[in-house]
Amino acid sequence: MVGNIELFPNIHLDVNQLIEQVDGSVVGSVFGTLKDIWEYVFIGIHYSSEEKKLKYENNLKLLSSQIHSNFEGIDPQNLQDPKVSIVGPALEASKYYISEPELRSMFANLISAAADSSLNGKVRASFTEIVKQLEPIDAKVLEYLYQERETPTVEYRNSNKDSGSFNIVLTNVF
Repeated sequence: MVGNIELFPNIHLDVNQLIEQVDGSVVGSVFGTLKDIWEYVFIGIHYSSEEKKLKYENNLKLLSSQIHSNFEGIDPQNLQDPKVSIVGPALEASKYYISEPELRSMFANLISAAADSSLNGKVRASFTEIVKQLEPIDAKVLEYLYQERETPTVEYRNSNKDSGSFNIVLTNVF
């Protein structure tokens, strides 16, 4: 049924499962907010073909799984109610990029980081807009640069032998 949660009855953010995984002090509030936004964003998506619907459903499961996995890595003492100004736009945008594994992962990381108080001041609402502008290859490059820490870059120059001058053609190429 379009516009109803019955579209994807098996895909949801299982708040009870998350609560079982961590100490239940502030958990209800944290996951309640996330669940409410999740349902608001993903209810009403309709695909005309069954194949597209199944692919979307699978990608939605992957996003949910990544968020669950990320929450397991957060110290229960650091759980906080995430800012709606971060989680809302991130979930909304993620539905358009959900078929791209690299970008889906970035949105999952952003969503879960918003609930981690140890990252307060480091997680910004503008990150959603930044991720939206990326292509999957950009996400791979950023991940590579983050993992490697030291990456050589080069500058391509077009030299004039007669005058000894040069023009920079490309810079910061790795």
